Amino acid sequence: MRRKCTRYEGLMERYLTGEILPDERDDLEKHLSLCPDCSRVYRDISGVECALRTFPGKMVDPPPYLKTRILASIEGERKSLWAFLTRTVTAFAAILAIFLIMAVYGYLTRPSSPPSPPVAGEKAETGTKEVKIFFYFPDARTVSITGDFTNWDPKGLPMKKTGKKGLWEIDLKVKPGVYSYNFIIDGRLLVPDPQAPEQTPDGFGGMNSILLVPKGDVS
Repeated sequence: MRRKCTRYEGLMERYLTGEILPDERDDLEKHLSLCPDCSRVYRDISGVECALRTFPGKMVDPPPYLKTRILASIEGERKSLWAFLTRTVTAFAAILAIFLIMAVYGYLTRPSSPPSPPVAGEKAETGTKEVKIFFYFPDARTVSITGDFTNWDPKGLPMKKTGKKGLWEIDLKVKPGVYSYNFIIDGRLLVPDPQAPEQTPDGFGGMNSILLVPKGDVS
């Protein structure tokens, strides 16, 4: 469309709606008969306007198969979601079962607890040696011994008096090795063995006695 034809665009709209003036109508009709571009534009506009006037003013019912397809699509999505949830729950249950199996296996194969040291009145275990220990403390009412072989039990193993005044004794049955120990006087005073050949700091400002049980014939 040429530039001078642009003024006829508004006239075309008013021409179709019947609002154009007589002089303008004559001018437009003359121009349309001479200008093929404007004539083509007018035909297109009038065709659209005619189609709009003849378009039915009522709702068109959808085809009967449309509802079936929509419901089938919704059902398919629902089944897909259910399948996903089922797979997720199944996988979680499998993982949980594996953890339970590992826990049970770990419990059944756990290492056994180390044997407790012998205490007074118990039968000594096989592979131990008997060691007699003496301690002189004439003012003590009770004396007991504690150390690595009792897991440092605060009560310790009670010692008994000998025939000599102030002399206490005990028979220990322990496995060969090196043990730290001390004596407990009257249930409250912890003292090292002055006759021990070796002592070591206890880490609390005191000393521990050292008992060396050599390897050899064991009971």
